[in-house]
Amino acid sequence: MGIEHYIKEIEKYPLLSRESERDIVMKMNSGDKNARTYFITSNLRLVIYVARKYAGDGELEESPCSKP
Repeated sequence: MGIEHYIKEIEKYPLLSRESERDIVMKMNSGDKNARTYFITSNLRLVIYVARKYAGDGELEESPCSKP
């Protein structure tokens, strides 16, 4: 599985709004393991963006946070 395939797969997960993120973190703090998994998968695009930026790939010009 190549990186492009992986990126297409993680695009299926929605980006979190500030309110959603806060609600999920509260659930995580109360021990909800599903909330933790959802939080992690919803932030994978941001992880890829930052990794590419620091690796100097430059392929991603736009932050994934700016997409709906």
